Amino acid sequence: MADKQGAAVGLRTRSIKLGIIGLSQYPNLLKELEGTRLEVKAVADFDLRHESIQEALAKGIRVSQDYTELIEMPDLDLILNLIPDKTVEAIIHQLKPDRTQVVHAATPSFLQAFCREATARRALTEILGDLSRMLTGFMDVGAFCSRVLQQATETCDALAAGLWLREEDRFVFFRGLGLPQSVQACHPQVTDPGPFMKLAQERSPVWIKETTGSEMGVCRNFFEDSGLKSLMLIPILGEMEIRGALALFPAKPAFPEKEDLRFCSVLAGLLGGVLQRAGALGDIRENLIRDELTGLYNDVYFLDRLRAELKRAARHESPLSLLYLTFQAERAMDQADQMMIKPYLRAIAQELAGSIRNVDVPARYKLNDFAVILPDTGPSGALTIARRLLERLSTARIEGIGEKAVHLSIGAASYPEHASQPKELLDNAELSAFLASREGPNQIRLFPTGRMELDGLTPEAITRTYPVLSEVFDLLTAQAKSDPFILLHAREVARYAALIANELNLSPQQRTELGIAGWLHDLGKMALPDANGGIQPRYSKLPTLNLKIHPTIGAYILKNMINSPAIVRGVLYHHAHFDGTGRPARAQGEAIPLEGRILAVADAYHHMLSARLGAPQRPPHHVFQSLRDKAGRELDPRLVECLIRAITAP
Repeated sequence: MADKQGAAVGLRTRSIKLGIIGLSQYPNLLKELEGTRLEVKAVADFDLRHESIQEALAKGIRVSQDYTELIEMPDLDLILNLIPDKTVEAIIHQLKPDRTQVVHAATPSFLQAFCREATARRALTEILGDLSRMLTGFMDVGAFCSRVLQQATETCDALAAGLWLREEDRFVFFRGLGLPQSVQACHPQVTDPGPFMKLAQERSPVWIKETTGSEMGVCRNFFEDSGLKSLMLIPILGEMEIRGALALFPAKPAFPEKEDLRFCSVLAGLLGGVLQRAGALGDIRENLIRDELTGLYNDVYFLDRLRAELKRAARHESPLSLLYLTFQAERAMDQADQMMIKPYLRAIAQELAGSIRNVDVPARYKLNDFAVILPDTGPSGALTIARRLLERLSTARIEGIGEKAVHLSIGAASYPEHASQPKELLDNAELSAFLASREGPNQIRLFPTGRMELDGLTPEAITRTYPVLSEVFDLLTAQAKSDPFILLHAREVARYAALIANELNLSPQQRTELGIAGWLHDLGKMALPDANGGIQPRYSKLPTLNLKIHPTIGAYILKNMINSPAIVRGVLYHHAHFDGTGRPARAQGEAIPLEGRILAVADAYHHMLSARLGAPQRPPHHVFQSLRDKAGRELDPRLVECLIRAITAP
């Protein structure tokens, strides 16, 4: 039933960001550009009272009388100048950023053609960049194919795309974007009547206007209720033979534009060359699931296999564990060291593969990390395997860079004790590896379940109640890749806030809202620039500025996303001081909302307890004294004692 109801989801079309100078010269232009890939971001015109300018304002488009302000905007792809003046043209070309293109006095039809050409050109540039990364070992073949499908859907305004490869006498699905499971199950024989047979015979693009029509042959049943109405198949050729098919599912049931067809033919030719490089057809499947550098499984296959193994574990009520391995050199590597890391990773991968069971699934994950799925293995078994790996791998040396020890940290998490979902299990294992690295070199850490549990306050549970927050948690997870402490701190503040709520006998709803506010209390920091990210000298006080305004920014974002005043209050007031010296200004004592006072205590406690990498963790009784020192000044004394009682309770 799930397959039949799974409809393809349309992907966001790649847009061209446009600025218009002199819109009043062409009052109907905004209407004529509706539905195209041109996204009007700014308008400059001397007559701000003109109806076309008022229309732009109503649509939320940035409007100004100063056209030099528009010209210098860094995020515009295209400037359309409708003022027939050579002086204006000269100024535009002098002031515009190098990447911004300019068109003078163009018609809407010309703009649309220009838009298609610019979109295709930009997509091909990105694909060539991905090809370079693949050839140098920083991207595997499967990931490259997925990127090509993404570019095809965005550039050609398609609902979905797929890649089928020919294996002897049939076409086998390998990669897809936006495709329901029912369509992915389509593996037609070359001789089966339908579009794939026609493709093999004619070796030219095949267009199917209705996927539910008789032209689909045996493939018709796979497309029922898929939401994909039309199909374009582009042949992938290699040495004059059909190696596969690039399938595109247009959003509109009309034959694709000539430019789109030409673009997809270029992509198909590129895929043919890449797949030919990947080896014989019989080896393609193996190449698509293996990391080219280490020979272990790649991250795409690993995540698919993790989902499958978790389903099997749940079905048979058997345990499953995950190990996450990170490496740190004894000293920071210079550029020469980085060039030598590849043979080291290959050696580590070979040693790893020889140290585990045949049923285990090892993979290279991220750039220099590894992960291992351990089927039918509980926490104690995972620790036994981790100790064996630690003994064998921690003695490895980087070839050609001297006798430099490499420190290994291993994190372990198990199903069902520590997580029930694939992403949650992987995140918990990675967090455990991070915690192990803080304890010193060559350490193992099992996910810490002995402490207070979140009890339904995981990101997965929260997003079931507030689906709109999934984007926020995705952003939090993305930032945690560069600094795992971000995710750890958010998780622990949520935990301690919920603990204080329990101690105060607050309602389950209040406890849940406090936990969510704990997860998101630093949301405003994610919306502000990094103080080390190329900031100009005049912004040298940025960290202080961020500390002052990030609660306001975070509260504003949440207020526009969810209807929960308690969560917003907690985020807004978590830097308010009990004595009135914090922010927002003039908030003091019990006039500060309870949510803000609770988060302030939870936030302060975890910052005191947790040292960053390289510093020892402070014992809890020292932190309790530091908390009490702040009671009455920054923190609510009653809530400080609540947290201490809850933590020390047997």
